[in-house]
Amino acid sequence: MIDQIPGLRKGGGPPADVPASDLFLELQARPRPSEVVPFPGTDKEVRIQVLRKEDHDRARLTATKVLERNASRYGIGKLTPELMATANVREVLGDITACELLAVACLTPNPQAGSTEESPIYGRIFPDGESVGKVVGADEIAVLFATYLAIQHKYGPFEAFVPDVEDCNAWVKRLVEGAAHYPFAHIALPQWAELLACQAARLYSLSQILESQWSSLPESLQSSLQSYCLGTTSSGEPLENSGETPSGELEPQRIQDIAKNFRGGTVLE
Repeated sequence: MIDQIPGLRKGGGPPADVPASDLFLELQARPRPSEVVPFPGTDKEVRIQVLRKEDHDRARLTATKVLERNASRYGIGKLTPELMATANVREVLGDITACELLAVACLTPNPQAGSTEESPIYGRIFPDGESVGKVVGADEIAVLFATYLAIQHKYGPFEAFVPDVEDCNAWVKRLVEGAAHYPFAHIALPQWAELLACQAARLYSLSQILESQWSSLPESLQSSLQSYCLGTTSSGEPLENSGETPSGELEPQRIQDIAKNFRGGTVLE
């Protein structure tokens, strides 16, 4: 939890003796705070974890969609602002939102097989918010949600550790500074693939150019550039005679050979 980070003083800003980059990694790597509590109405237990603002936002938006779907099911037309402002509709929306939050917050009390003690992985009990309302009674939902709020306020960083606005702003500034050291951590998978393909194409072109001119390079320069040669052409052979297509298309086996050469360092002798 946040209070276990070295140098952190409870109720204050970020520790001054911990580099921003290290602080960012520390907070990224830590599992969310959670507690195991009795499941109301049964002799079983449930683990309830702290949620992020993103989880709350997603739960509210999902609850709004569920409310619109349920309204049409009961013959209610478009949910106008006037209708949304009524007490009944607001209470229904609040109940649905609570179920959506519990679906994410409630986990199995014990970690899944294969996870480590340092990075435990807990399974979800409910697949979605609607399943919470179908299998758990209204009173039990109220108890579960009250317990979730207590745990959220107990371990949540703003309520428990950063009560001052200036300290909160200091945390934000420090973590933004730390995150700047790891720009790739914020790239989505499609952008990762695009970046990797772009860099691979550049490396492939560089290897072709180097290998086509290899015999004319001084030995001292060959030694420095040897690791950039991936076997894309025969050593010293001009590019136009290498047998590669102008478009750079390669057979799968050829790609595997080049990747193997790259891992081994060089193929040139």
